[in-house]
Amino acid sequence: MRWSLSIPILVAALAAAVPAASAQEDACVQANPCEWYVVVGSTGFLESNWNWTAGDWLKLVVSNDDDVAHTVSIDGTAVSVQAGAIAEASSAPFQLAVGSYTLRDQPSGDTAKALAVKGDVVQYENGLTDAGTSSKGRIPGFEAPLAAAALVGLALVARRR
Repeated sequence: MRWSLSIPILVAALAAAVPAASAQEDACVQANPCEWYVVVGSTGFLESNWNWTAGDWLKLVVSNDDDVAHTVSIDGTAVSVQAGAIAEASSAPFQLAVGSYTLRDQPSGDTAKALAVKGDVVQYENGLTDAGTSSKGRIPGFEAPLAAAALVGLALVARRR
């Protein structure tokens, strides 16, 4: 049968084009935002994750490690969280556009830079994409080569007819 080779290639190409269900489950959506944990103390910011994917829904969770109330805000946004002494508090869900942001802690006066990147933040942190609004630095996945292979396979089968 002439179609025996082209059908599996076509099925594989179509399967590669559909996003994985696990990727959709891990998405930071408004109903289930990703938690952005920030730990503050007497000297200011102690730890956090500073890179995010633009457009993902986030919830800023401030964990206060000392006995003085702290307020953490993100410049250019309405996000501000006040955490009492040795307490934890969180914001409502929000999104960041592509760009650089400054977090501010009061009363320490400490600041920290955060970055919202276009595309996947994990790819950015692994050097596979740039942080800007273009996708020029992105390394393509297997979808395009697999689709091309499927088309070549179909053309070869059609040619043998």
